[in-house]
Amino acid sequence: MKRILSLAFILPLVLTGCSSDDTTPTPEPPYPPSDKEAQYFVMTLAEGKGPIKNGFLKSYAALPTGTLDNATGNTTAAGGMGGYRQYGDRVYRMFDDNNARSLGQFVFDEKGFYTTKSIAVEPKIAGSGNFTLTNDNQTGYYFEGATPTAIQIFDPITMTKKGQLGDYTAQIQQIEADLQLTGVNFRAIGQHFLAVNGDKLYADITFGKNQGAQGGMFDGVAPDVHLAVIDLKTGNWLAHTAVRNTGNIAFVDENPLYYFDENRDLYLITQGVKTGGLGDQSKIARIKNGANEVDSSWELDFNTLFSQVASGKFSTIFVEKGKIITLVNEVTLADPQSINLTPIWKYVLIDIQTKTVTPIAIEGVTLVETPAAALGVSKIDDKRFIRVVSETKLGFYELSADLLTAKPSIAIGKGGKPQGLFKVNRK
Repeated sequence: MKRILSLAFILPLVLTGCSSDDTTPTPEPPYPPSDKEAQYFVMTLAEGKGPIKNGFLKSYAALPTGTLDNATGNTTAAGGMGGYRQYGDRVYRMFDDNNARSLGQFVFDEKGFYTTKSIAVEPKIAGSGNFTLTNDNQTGYYFEGATPTAIQIFDPITMTKKGQLGDYTAQIQQIEADLQLTGVNFRAIGQHFLAVNGDKLYADITFGKNQGAQGGMFDGVAPDVHLAVIDLKTGNWLAHTAVRNTGNIAFVDENPLYYFDENRDLYLITQGVKTGGLGDQSKIARIKNGANEVDSSWELDFNTLFSQVASGKFSTIFVEKGKIITLVNEVTLADPQSINLTPIWKYVLIDIQTKTVTPIAIEGVTLVETPAAALGVSKIDDKRFIRVVSETKLGFYELSADLLTAKPSIAIGKGGKPQGLFKVNRK
């Protein structure tokens, strides 16, 4: 088991705060019987920039409140604390304790310490280990950078490889030819985006100009974002669809940047056309439940809704009761190195039908940092929390029932920036 300060390095506790990642890419399962004991976990980031994500993961017997010391007690100090994905009572991440790319599952003991079960992936290609699970959480699919035009299958319980769903090189090359693209040096499927609805897998198609480790990193040569729809029963390619006039769907870390609502309609973010994640033509698109194509009758376009900002994008997503919670930048995005580390973002609520935008009133806070690999909204015990990192506040704020206001609930006094809040039920 991992223990506090078990690493060869000591994590600098440079981040402190005053009182103040949908924890899953699919809807919450029904709450378990009350006789099951639960563990609550808080993930914090003490040192984080680029691929370095050193921090802490600590267990709590009850949903914590007030100011926390997340760095001592039954906590683990390690790398790979940038974010997580939760499916039922299993929690996964795409980086290991040494900040190397991996497809790993946290396995928690009765005290909240963890071991890791992992599948090794190609270590250099961005997005290696990007994954999703079936709706029953029994089968997983992932992107392997060593074979970028194929989709792999794994057992998400034992964390073992199970083979290949299919190799889609021919279909990808045909789309490239039909679009008459030039300058393509990297092709991939599922590098940034993989989502399952019923018996269908949705996967992004990359046409990148870069090679090697930078292939697929804000380098698309197509004018749209292209998606494949695949039959999970047969592995057959069902359809090709696109989000028009945008670029760079999702990213290559734990924050999936998509969400299924109560109707199983899929909402997804594209970051826009500029390199370095600087936005412009960023969109939120929708695929209706059971559909094989992007809904052409509905989309949110950043440039239209927030025309006062010269360049920007959507930067988190949570969907519930006909509303979308997302983050948008208040100033033009100019420096890729600072956009995730500067409080220039505001939480807003958008009505899906009317597209009305309402800023969420956060007590004592105006602008926050974007969560990057972490989730912006977590749903725990029928409560909804937003991640808040500002110049003076570090923590999770609880949203009101109407999602329009947020009040301090959990403050991080020691351990760094909040990165995750989730619950696991003991078997």
